[in-house]
Amino acid sequence: MSDKGQTSSKHQKSTGEKKKRKSGWISKNSSGVNRNLSKVEDTTIYERRPDETYERSIMKEKIGILALGHGSRHPHNKDVVNGVANLIAKKYDNVVVRIGFMNMNTPTMKEGLEAFKGTGVSTIVAVPIFLAHGVHTMEDIPQILGISRDSRKTMVNIDGKNIPLIYSEPLGIDELVAELAFKRAQEALASN
Repeated sequence: MSDKGQTSSKHQKSTGEKKKRKSGWISKNSSGVNRNLSKVEDTTIYERRPDETYERSIMKEKIGILALGHGSRHPHNKDVVNGVANLIAKKYDNVVVRIGFMNMNTPTMKEGLEAFKGTGVSTIVAVPIFLAHGVHTMEDIPQILGISRDSRKTMVNIDGKNIPLIYSEPLGIDELVAELAFKRAQEALASN
């Protein structure tokens, strides 16, 4: 087997192990492949797992996530945004998830923000369920939510308190997106 095949195999193994582990450090070797630490190597760059940092912040405070969708006359877009929101809510404790759409569907983004009333969230993160940046994520959504393009945040009044509303990046280039794309390709091959 070639080195490339071995690297791919190691990556698949580490991805499975990473999903099972809740905490710890990961490393990137010189080829950029993530793997669990077992020994120290000179070529290793140590990084804190992003999900661990996120989980720690979640435990300290109740976070609101506003999953944002474009909206469509067809039900598919709303179903996907709703489904993603439900998966986040099931997976993470102390997170309140609401949805909002730019147009054609309800709730609107402003109605989605209002739905955090009575939840006790201390911060809301608006997450566009869009694959990449475009006019909607860079201009329309920030304008609808009153978010500064420079700082990517603003304050919103929920239950008489001003709390931060932070605007995240769209899904973008990520190993999880690549894995999902590959999974869909495998499903297409298996169905033929």
